[in-house]
Amino acid sequence: MARRPDLDRTLNATAVDQIAAAIKILDFGKNPIGTGPYKFVKYNAGQNVEMARWENYFGGATKVDPAKIPAKAFAVVIRSSAAATTALGNDEIQWQPKIESDAFTTIKDNPNVQLAEYADNGYFYIAFNLRKGHPYADKALRQAFGMCIDHDQTVNVATGGNGQPVYANTPPFSFAFNPDTPKYTLDVAGAKAKIEGAGWALGGDGIYAKDGKKLSSTLFVRVGRPQRLAFAQLAKDQLKECGIEVTVQEGDLNTVLIPKVLDYPERFRHVPGRLEHVVRSGRLLHLPQLGDPDQGQRPRPTTSLAGRMPRRTSSLSRVGQRPTRPSARRSTSSSRTLIHEEAPYYFLWADLAHTGLSKRVATQNEPLDLTSVGINYWNTDAWTVAPK
Repeated sequence: MARRPDLDRTLNATAVDQIAAAIKILDFGKNPIGTGPYKFVKYNAGQNVEMARWENYFGGATKVDPAKIPAKAFAVVIRSSAAATTALGNDEIQWQPKIESDAFTTIKDNPNVQLAEYADNGYFYIAFNLRKGHPYADKALRQAFGMCIDHDQTVNVATGGNGQPVYANTPPFSFAFNPDTPKYTLDVAGAKAKIEGAGWALGGDGIYAKDGKKLSSTLFVRVGRPQRLAFAQLAKDQLKECGIEVTVQEGDLNTVLIPKVLDYPERFRHVPGRLEHVVRSGRLLHLPQLGDPDQGQRPRPTTSLAGRMPRRTSSLSRVGQRPTRPSARRSTSSSRTLIHEEAPYYFLWADLAHTGLSKRVATQNEPLDLTSVGINYWNTDAWTVAPK
């Protein structure tokens, strides 16, 4: 019913107005329209997207020899990143845009693969539930949590040396990265003092308790993410030395984590407060400002699992969004320091990112740039795959 007005406008419009009016009711998911060197053929659900060479491609005469473009191309559906990396190593696929760091060690020495390496625009963090009635609503406990973990060493072990420790919501990829952001410092005695100052008493089992409730919680990790799981398990053992009990549990993103995380309060308002903390990932967008911490899928200051942040954090974040020049934006990074101090999140690491291509992939115009996050994406219409 909601689409009837759109259909009516489409049928009664003419020329370009008809096309514009039809956009809202076109099914781009199953029948996309594009202008590239390939045209859509069909989508095989759960398997692949089949494309065919488009002989009338506008760039054919100037950028690429159409005869050298393969007659067909497939975008294959592979649900596991590790499985995709294995397929790349076996030359079953020829391009993997993002190789997860835990799979990188399995392919880094493969002679059939060429690898691009660059600083990733994402990072990982543990988000706490700040809502009233939850233990980590108390800043002292959140700060104590971070003081119980040998942060840099734990990151190094969990990632096999492929993670760069971070301490706020801006990874080294970003122009706004501040190397002077305070670091997490291992201080078990100081952590215990904070916990006890908040009214908790150490029990006979070595775990703190207050009002008959133990300082115990479950830390959720997305299934199939071995590095995140490794960090969580290493942290669990260290936290126990501080009298904090943590159970690590893996969960499927769609069936377990999303309903619990409360990323969309309007949709999941019936399940508030169903977990204390979870390992998550954040990402900075490339546009409108490359690596802009205020334009990305970062931890949001007023929503999601953490609940509501202090007002001064939100206001500082808004102030930081006003300047447009990177140098000015960099100077308004107080919100990043405040987020570190208020500790609604315990930040983990940023990956050294990798893109993998078969050695058979080349360009007709110039060598592939294997040192850039862009890796000639602007020039994919000139990519070719040599026959085996």
